[in-house]
Amino acid sequence: SAAGTVSFKVAGSEIGTAAISNGVATLAHTFASAGAEVVTADFLPAAGFVGSSASAQTVTVSNLAPVDVETSLVLVVPAAGTTDVAVDLTATVTPANAV
Repeated sequence: SAAGTVSFKVAGSEIGTAAISNGVATLAHTFASAGAEVVTADFLPAAGFVGSSASAQTVTVSNLAPVDVETSLVLVVPAAGTTDVAVDLTATVTPANAV
């Protein structure tokens, strides 16, 4: 199995390296903006191996779309009230993390 590291690049700039394990190198990367990004990788070999480069690949990055969460609303009011006396009107929205 090959030994060494892989250098990952986006738009020609190195974004990091990853060691090879069982023939695979993986690098987690978060893109900062939307658009088409060209990704390349170069194998940086250990002794006894010859380096190589992968063909460029394009990833289309999009902005995270907001997710609309289904909600429900329950209104509770007293059955009766008296003038000049405050009553509690309560509305409960679910799920509880709705803003």
